[in-house]
Amino acid sequence: MVTATRNAVDVRKWVASRLMPNQYGDARSGVTIKNQTNVMVVSEERLRHLQEVRRKMIDGQRSEV
Repeated sequence: MVTATRNAVDVRKWVASRLMPNQYGDARSGVTIKNQTNVMVVSEERLRHLQEVRRKMIDGQRSEV
């Protein structure tokens, strides 16, 4: 009897949270997750230059180790 009453109350809570989430929904945790993708378009010449700089940096790190 107690379990049935508890289940009935839980169902009412669940329905209320779905129908009126602002009032009866779960409390917000304050954590916000935003996914953002940035795309940069570069010319072939600039890409080659950046790759060369990257290669020099990697070679410099290898020589230090």
